[in-house]
Amino acid sequence: MECCRKYATRMCCSARFVAWKAGDQGCTKVMARNGTRARSIGCARPEYCAAARTACMGDFEVSVRRRTRGAWAGVVAVLAVACPGGDDWPMWRHDAQRSGATSMALPAQLQLLWSRERPPLKPAWPDQLDRMAFDAGYEPVVAGRLLYLGSSHDDSMTAYDTETGEEQWRYTADGPIRFAPVVSDGLLFFVCDDGCLYALDAASGALRWKHRGFPSERKVLGNTRLISPWPARGGPVVADGRVYFAAGIWPFMGVTVQALDAATGRLVWINDEQGFTFMLQPHNSPAFAGIAPQGYLALCGDRLTVPGGRSVPAGFDRATGRMLYYKLAEFGKSGNAYVQTMGDCFFNSGYAFSAKDGERVDKVGLGDGLPVLEPRAAYFIDKGKLTALRIDPTALRETEKKILDAKPGARQTVRLLQMSASERWSVDAKDQTLHLKAGPRLYLGARDRVIALDVPEAESARPTLSWQGDVKGTPFGMVAADGKLFVVTLEGGLYGFGGKKVPPVRHAPAASLAPAADTWTAKARAILEKTGVRDGYAVCFGIAQGRLLEELARQSNLHLVALDADAKKVEGVRRYLAGQGLYGSRVAALAEPSEIELPPYLAGLVVTEDIGAAGVSGGARFAQRVFGVLRPYGGVACLETPGAAKDALAQAVTTP
Repeated sequence: MECCRKYATRMCCSARFVAWKAGDQGCTKVMARNGTRARSIGCARPEYCAAARTACMGDFEVSVRRRTRGAWAGVVAVLAVACPGGDDWPMWRHDAQRSGATSMALPAQLQLLWSRERPPLKPAWPDQLDRMAFDAGYEPVVAGRLLYLGSSHDDSMTAYDTETGEEQWRYTADGPIRFAPVVSDGLLFFVCDDGCLYALDAASGALRWKHRGFPSERKVLGNTRLISPWPARGGPVVADGRVYFAAGIWPFMGVTVQALDAATGRLVWINDEQGFTFMLQPHNSPAFAGIAPQGYLALCGDRLTVPGGRSVPAGFDRATGRMLYYKLAEFGKSGNAYVQTMGDCFFNSGYAFSAKDGERVDKVGLGDGLPVLEPRAAYFIDKGKLTALRIDPTALRETEKKILDAKPGARQTVRLLQMSASERWSVDAKDQTLHLKAGPRLYLGARDRVIALDVPEAESARPTLSWQGDVKGTPFGMVAADGKLFVVTLEGGLYGFGGKKVPPVRHAPAASLAPAADTWTAKARAILEKTGVRDGYAVCFGIAQGRLLEELARQSNLHLVALDADAKKVEGVRRYLAGQGLYGSRVAALAEPSEIELPPYLAGLVVTEDIGAAGVSGGARFAQRVFGVLRPYGGVACLETPGAAKDALAQAVTTP
């Protein structure tokens, strides 16, 4: 038994082994990575091979059926997804099933190693935080010695050293980043409100490729920011060399679910036909509708499960992208943006559903929060109680039940799915949230506290307090990786805890000091005094160093959008304004303005830092861009132009 269990554990941790081959003379583990056979290791006890199939259940299934002496023992291995490395937490909730559990045990007693303070985030749906709080706080992931953190505040993806908390690199996207990234095979993938899926080099932060969910550079205002009408809010998941994501949140405008080759960004398949399906609505009347992808995608065998914000998730075929089910009418707006999978089921909004057809499993409730799922076990908090449940999601039973019909005295027979489930223990956990399980311990959060509980092996025992740590604020997310526990709070705190007893390092926020007054200070003051525009949105065509943008932001309440054809200049301005604490929340800079379609009548003010870079020489074309974005009543263009350019612009404006 030890031989096979040892190898099965290694199989789970390394994600390299995809099959067992067994016979009367022993068993052989066939190891493969990316479909390439590497080597085999023998086992002297074939009778234990079948037992090994449960050692890493949930990541793969292995069934062994003995046939004839010396022949294959009928081994069938289905690797649902590549398991993360044993010390990594490479995606939201650890793995493609979003289990929230890792086999890696942390030190029993943890010490604060370092801390950071980031600006708190503003969620996209502040009035729907009970079901769509996916971006209310930061969600880190860890691979190797790097912790990665995306931000909707300043549109950045940042890598930190897990040991010291020092920043290693930072990349700025073209819009808010609302979802945790995924790290796989040296690449880091994330989606953005600009409608794109990005792939960066995980070590350096360099852009490898970028894929747009819809073939349009059109922009609209969303959550006070300039974003795509089809923001990518289907959080990515990676498996078998493919990355899956979704873009678009309004079915009537179009939504897409896509699979791409992870290494190259090549499109494998796209489903863009689900935004206009004629289907029953929750009020039992047919109309055109469809899935509105918002939340982290998850995998369940050959199924891709796509959360739909407030509705229950939809199921897609992983190989082809064909939608298999979306039960909007049956379950209405009873879902949320979080989906987890295990065995033959997916879990959403506290309920279990069959991954085969999307039917709800009867009488299996897992509370209102996110449960932690392990093979044949679930941990969750409901009504102030932390509960451990024995479950078997691989053995759904179909039964029938007679219920009262709408007509008095009439009855009808309905189909029910049932799952084996029984309570193991339940303890008080008032005002606490469950985050993860690492090895034998559960980790919970409470106001200003992080709590670790030892999970007992004995059936009749109860969990015991193992450790408590202090944080400032309310824990929003946790990850366990690299032998450490990382905690983020709603207030923007980031904490690294480890087994070493060292003086903790506090990385204080960079001071944002206003620069000394200069000509840009005076220009901004003059523009604001002459135009009287101090609120709303301003567009800047052509940038220099970003100083006019900075001064306008400091001296007014304006939100500014800057456009310039020089990508390097744009990147420099982004870095400068981020250092001043202004980028993202107050100022955004975009490259390649000729391809960007701005919203009409967006700006109350149009300015320029560099009239040459603004494209004023284009005459009528430049005038069309300026007046296309300017508000027709009260909008002002304040442009410092040389004589010839001024005359050309005046002629373009006045010529019918």
